[in-house]
Amino acid sequence: MTKKIKDKILGLEEIPDLIVCMDKGLISYSPAIRETSLGKYFIDKGLTVPKSAFVSYSSSDKSSILILFLRYFLNFSASYHLTTKFIVNNYLKDIKTDFEIKLYDSNGIQVKS
Repeated sequence: MTKKIKDKILGLEEIPDLIVCMDKGLISYSPAIRETSLGKYFIDKGLTVPKSAFVSYSSSDKSSILILFLRYFLNFSASYHLTTKFIVNNYLKDIKTDFEIKLYDSNGIQVKS
């Protein structure tokens, strides 16, 4: 995907918010990662966080991947007003998952401390 961005085949606005591969993990894209709780997490870890970035969650544990997918999916903004939160969110946040998390800038270069 980053090659397609570099080659100007895809623009950043055309990238999906989330890509899921049940045997490898997830990749998410945020055009304003610094303002998110995940961006603050990386800042606290001593990384220089770019304005927009990809976050890679690598795992071979399918249950961890499914749980993370549900955490993301159930927290996307709805196109209509939700009167209640999804009850499953209360349980998903307490389930332990095993991931290697990496941050990449919009050119696909890994951000390191």
